[in-house]
Amino acid sequence: MSEHSIETRERGRNLAPKQKLRADRDAMDRAGEALIAMLNEAATLSNQNRDRVADLVDDLSQRLAAVQDRIHQLQGDLEHFRGRALGAEKWLTFIQKEIEETLIVPMTEMKHEQAPPH
Repeated sequence: MSEHSIETRERGRNLAPKQKLRADRDAMDRAGEALIAMLNEAATLSNQNRDRVADLVDDLSQRLAAVQDRIHQLQGDLEHFRGRALGAEKWLTFIQKEIEETLIVPMTEMKHEQAPPH
């Protein structure tokens, strides 16, 4: 064999592993870049979901506060009307007593007095 062909073969052998390493490195780089892209997309989606959930929580918190305010208002109204109902019951009892004392009892007594003896 000639020196030239031996050198060419050795140079070819030296180039083949380098090309293979470069190809492996390129494939690894592409896989790494794809992985980073997927992680970035996952982070973006996660941030969007977090933002939506935070907005929903804020909305629900505001609604809850409004409902709690309405409950307090209704409880105040309930106490107010309970007080009025108790006052009305007292007045009705007083009026009933007055009617009995001023009308019914005297009328009953008049009937007994006017009744002829048997």
